[in-house]
Amino acid sequence: MIYKKNEIKKIIKTQFTWLLNKGFHQYKAEFLLKVRNEIIQGIYFQPAESKHAVCITVFIQPLFIREDTIHLSYGYRMNTITNNKEEWVELNEIGKKSIDNFLHKHGLRFLELNSSPSKILNNKNEYSLWKDENWSAPYCLMYCAVYEDRNEEYENYKENALKYLKNQQIGWMKKRLDELEDLAVNFKNGQCKYYLEQIVSKMKLKLKIDR
Repeated sequence: MIYKKNEIKKIIKTQFTWLLNKGFHQYKAEFLLKVRNEIIQGIYFQPAESKHAVCITVFIQPLFIREDTIHLSYGYRMNTITNNKEEWVELNEIGKKSIDNFLHKHGLRFLELNSSPSKILNNKNEYSLWKDENWSAPYCLMYCAVYEDRNEEYENYKENALKYLKNQQIGWMKKRLDELEDLAVNFKNGQCKYYLEQIVSKMKLKLKIDR
């Protein structure tokens, strides 16, 4: 028997009040979110499809990068960040203890070290996700550098992102390349602050996040 979304929602509300007291709020049924410095900090209680268990993922999502939904590109599953095999846990007393221990020791530290654009840039060597050989890491770091007026870093991350995105005709990758080019135009015109503020406003409306 699998966990139903409403069941997870009720368990979070009653068994993880300490997270609600830290400023997180329930978003849909399986998410706990809060926003700091225009960055979503999230905890995802992902229900298994074939067993009575959940997988916990901590993640961040900068609101100044255009997205269609909440996504988990910048985060870690509980078993990955702790280097153990405990990926799926039941939401019973034993499972809750495992989740609490993970969040206290690792999850909240990850969220804190990535709680602003400058912290993401300054602490990027702490976590392997910022070293991944793909487009998403330099793409996010590029936006963070623009947000913080770290122009030389912006140029470097832009070149790294272009290595993965240029000459791509896949729809979503071309969309990212178009966004990169829009950012470059606004950077050249000295309009980045206003440009990013507009993205943040639109993302909050799209995702229905008002805090």
